[in-house]
Amino acid sequence: PPAADPAAPPDTPADASAETVVAVQLAALRSGSVGAAYALCSPANRARLQSAERFAMILKMEPYCLLLEGSGWTAAPEPTTKGGTPGAAPVGEEAGDRVKVLVRVTHDDGAVGASRVFTFELALVPGDKCCEWRTDAVHPDQIC
Repeated sequence: PPAADPAAPPDTPADASAETVVAVQLAALRSGSVGAAYALCSPANRARLQSAERFAMILKMEPYCLLLEGSGWTAAPEPTTKGGTPGAAPVGEEAGDRVKVLVRVTHDDGAVGASRVFTFELALVPGDKCCEWRTDAVHPDQIC
């Protein structure tokens, strides 16, 4: 089971794309570093989640547990060029400040049709390195 840890956000380049931030967050989840993954959430998302411990509890539930190490599933951002931003599509009226990144989760045994899509919504928030993409919400979309 994932354990919450007090990690700071993983180091990402100042100009990291939303897709890169999602990939780093997924890697943190796969390595069991729930605290580091939590640190990559936006301030609004962290407020909704309330704590890294509660975030860890949510991750144990279906379908979010598919994103974790040992689940038998692998998650990766889907490449897309919607809205001119590689790997991300703008959302809402202020498309420059919010994007969606699709993440496909596939079963490790390679079973045909065994995949699921999650939508990661990211917001551009003030950070140590100017403005940084942070995950604002994650929505499980569909089983494919």
